[in-house]
Amino acid sequence: MWKIERYTKDKKKEWNSLVQNSKNGTFLFLRDYIDYNLDRFPDCSLMCYFKGNLYAVLPATKDKNGVFSSHSGLTYGGFVVDVRMTTLLMFSLFDVVLDYIRDVIGAKEFLYSTVPYIYTSIPSEEDAYALFRYDFKLIGRKVSSVINLSNPLTWSELRKRKLKLSDKNEIHCCTSNEYERFWNVLETNLKTRHNALPVHTKEEIEKLHGLFPNNIILFVALDKCDVLQAGIVIYLSKHVAHVQYIGSTQEGRTVGAVDSLVFYIIQYYNCAGIDYIDFGTSVKEGGKELCEGLIFQKEGFGGRAVCYDTYSLEL
Repeated sequence: MWKIERYTKDKKKEWNSLVQNSKNGTFLFLRDYIDYNLDRFPDCSLMCYFKGNLYAVLPATKDKNGVFSSHSGLTYGGFVVDVRMTTLLMFSLFDVVLDYIRDVIGAKEFLYSTVPYIYTSIPSEEDAYALFRYDFKLIGRKVSSVINLSNPLTWSELRKRKLKLSDKNEIHCCTSNEYERFWNVLETNLKTRHNALPVHTKEEIEKLHGLFPNNIILFVALDKCDVLQAGIVIYLSKHVAHVQYIGSTQEGRTVGAVDSLVFYIIQYYNCAGIDYIDFGTSVKEGGKELCEGLIFQKEGFGGRAVCYDTYSLEL
């Protein structure tokens, strides 16, 4: 009943239509987002037809060691499925896909990352059951901090004090298209505090913002002289405002610029009918190491745990 095909560019419209009408798809699964960095993550995506109708797509890559991943270049992955997908259908789909990626693609291992439930429009954990039945092993669990906007928690006293400090220093917040201005702050912040760089270059984030202007939004916190003291890049899906990047100047940290910005974003998306604010994960080594200072800050805003899981099966 199932027919599996490799994705090709002539299938772009059909792929995107499935994602946009799926139970669990976000703009990260649209082809323009997946394909922007094909040089780093060669595509090996699959399209899954049941009785001639497209029921699921699987964003995927395959590395030189024969590891097939869904998807090594994305925050989360897994099957993106039509509303007609059921548990029995998903179980049979796994049966066919496992044979396909082993025998046709020649993969030796299957890494599968699930879509966290907060991103779904309709319950979509049919794949989680199939992972269990096929003896996939949980090899990575990243903990993210999430605010449920319909039932937010009170901020910690430290975060409240920082917010009052930002008011005293006349910090004001707004949306902005000045990615270059913020990227200078972000790169300096990451380099000096974590000896790291953003995953995206300034040119890449500007390109992606141009492709998805309604999904990638920059918020900035300015002081009374309009100097940028902090910024947050939001990846917006139907239900979730995900904090993709956050950074501040040294002065911004002393005047509570990030706290002011987080408060502004919570109010902004609460009014827009968004369900969750996802601050992103706070771990290293696939979840083996918890970044305690980072998660302490996020939980101070009222964030609580949602897990991003990765599973493995040797083929």
